[in-house]
Amino acid sequence: MMILDPPRVVSATLNTSPKTVTVTVGGNVAVDDAVITLTAGSAAITAMSLQITALGVRWNWTGTLAAGNALVIDCGAWKVTNNNVDAWAGFAFHATHTQEGIMRLAPGANSLIVTLVGGSTNSVIDFGFADRWA
Repeated sequence: MMILDPPRVVSATLNTSPKTVTVTVGGNVAVDDAVITLTAGSAAITAMSLQITALGVRWNWTGTLAAGNALVIDCGAWKVTNNNVDAWAGFAFHATHTQEGIMRLAPGANSLIVTLVGGSTNSVIDFGFADRWA
């Protein structure tokens, strides 16, 4: 039987690019259904990439995320939306992506590298998930 903690969100302001963000999973079971929300600050974002080298995660999204709008990547549902409109066509796995699924976070500290093209120093990325216990 698996126990889920209440959902929580880890947020980071993307004031540099690339930006290393640490997301710590408190449970003892990997999380593969996180919801990633990238909110553009005062300038549009035209591409973003996410990489977790130690776990074989690397993918990109290209398109135009207007200032103030949100790109939502639901790793469990395999769904990508830009301002609530389907944006899967802009998503692509990099050749070095070896993990099954979009992103699996391991128990403990996960070091993610987020890179933006365009945007501003007040863009924010959120990782929503629940810790799991076996």
